[in-house]
Amino acid sequence: MAQLPRVPDIEAQRAAMMELSFLIGKWSGEARLWRGPGEPLELVQTEEAQYKLGGLVLMIEGIGRNKSDGKVALQALATVCTTRKREWVACVRATTAATWEPT
Repeated sequence: MAQLPRVPDIEAQRAAMMELSFLIGKWSGEARLWRGPGEPLELVQTEEAQYKLGGLVLMIEGIGRNKSDGKVALQALATVCTTRKREWVACVRATTAATWEPT
């Protein structure tokens, strides 16, 4: 006999996502970006985090602007959701390969 597909517990997933509510809002600060050897770029980094799909997905968009000229040096977009086991899963995409650290 075939098993019926498992119906996701949407309310449990939404409750798990609410544990990340401290991230919601607009954030900004200074950061350093390394694109290889040499001096890092000094950035002003902004992030905006908001819930989507009724609280089932957290979307975070980041933009890093070069401190010296204000040009965009980094753009990133991340989505976070939960699994059946209440584990968070993130998918991040960025316009540059780099490592960075907040200052």
